[in-house]
Amino acid sequence: MSWLKFITLAIIICLLSWMAGVAYGIYKFPKKIMAEGYERHLKIAGAPWKFHHMNDLVDANFKKVVRPSVDFLYSSAVLDARDGSYVLSIPKIDRYFVFQFMEDDTDVFDYVGSRQYGKNKKLDILIVPNNYDGPDYGLPVVQLKTERVWLLARYQLFNHEDLNNVQAIQDQVELTPISLFLDDAT
Repeated sequence: MSWLKFITLAIIICLLSWMAGVAYGIYKFPKKIMAEGYERHLKIAGAPWKFHHMNDLVDANFKKVVRPSVDFLYSSAVLDARDGSYVLSIPKIDRYFVFQFMEDDTDVFDYVGSRQYGKNKKLDILIVPNNYDGPDYGLPVVQLKTERVWLLARYQLFNHEDLNNVQAIQDQVELTPISLFLDDAT
């Protein structure tokens, strides 16, 4: 084999190895970020299925995640499908809101919000594991796609004076195990 063929083959092997490494990194990076976020959320909220409400306004200097909008307040929770079914209870909200469900690779696979259900309606949404084959109890259903899911809620903020109103909305949002929800309903 000539040196030229050897060098060409070595370069091709190096490029293919580099491309495989980049592709692997692109695949693994979102899962790594979600895993770190899951653990960070557990430290703040104390457990899965517990909301952490961001009650303060953010500005352009906020860089913990992709820059959020300054016209919203946020809440988040991490959901663990191994814990079974839960109900997301949302009070009547007089403004735009959305709850996004993200897989462990950051893809949004479902949402609940004012565009879908309208404003000023109390909502109860059944959240079930991917393999769930039980009753829906007459509730809209969100089926989790992965074992761990990040739930991110956004509530529209009209102005700085509206902050207390949105905080009151955040305090009324609940995640309840289906068994407790059904006990409370009877």
